[in-house]
Amino acid sequence: MGLTPPFCIHVAKSYNANKRTDQTRTTKCAPRTRLPNSNMNIWLTNIRGLRTNKGQLEARIRNTPSDSKPDIILIDESKLDSSVPDDSHFISLNGYSCMRRDRTDDSGWGGCLIYHRNGLPIVRETHLEPKKHELMVFTILTKSGTLLLSLVYCPPKKAIGPIDWYDKHLDSLISKTKANICVLAGDFNCHHREWLASRSPTDAEGKAAFNLCCAHDLTQIVDKPTHKLGNRLDLIITALMLHYVLSIQLPSTTTLALQTITLSRPC
Repeated sequence: MGLTPPFCIHVAKSYNANKRTDQTRTTKCAPRTRLPNSNMNIWLTNIRGLRTNKGQLEARIRNTPSDSKPDIILIDESKLDSSVPDDSHFISLNGYSCMRRDRTDDSGWGGCLIYHRNGLPIVRETHLEPKKHELMVFTILTKSGTLLLSLVYCPPKKAIGPIDWYDKHLDSLISKTKANICVLAGDFNCHHREWLASRSPTDAEGKAAFNLCCAHDLTQIVDKPTHKLGNRLDLIITALMLHYVLSIQLPSTTTLALQTITLSRPC
């Protein structure tokens, strides 16, 4: 089916492209350069197989104006396994580094992956990630504080596990990372007719995701369907509105229509 429409979040950005500061952290690491106050573009998409649909992603990046190109690309359903190395042509993306989490059974289904511009001061907090869920945790230092960014893929009919994990551990994640900005993004595979305007009936996963937001004062900000059946499955759940002003721009609908969510510092 190809890509679902990517979603863009704009947050504080600036970094030295000549100095790589990205890393995976399992122990305490040296201080990183903070991001000054300009925009950082984050895309989210369910790619339904990176090996078969990477070309569409590259085309989208090529056709995006320079000031709107993504600094971070969050990808669900990467469908990779251990036979595909990071430097494979199926994965490598010019100007970007990647970090990934394949499904633990190495089946080549599901999975999630993040691309980030070379030099972006992003850290993967592997020691904070659950062992059994397709879920990744990152931190980025900004002038407004630490951004806690988490990417998740919730398999259909099994989404309640990762959602419950967030509910039990989110406060601890925020405390351990000293984050004051939080974004949870990915394919939650949940339905809720009132909250998400789902065409499918409300399910246990949808109730769990709604309760997660209520319990932690979070807001789900995707306001259009992300699936051909009219459901919002790819969600962005955040408390960013405490720090940023939210505006939404919706261009004309195309196969890969881009919904842009702009988050900028308040005056």
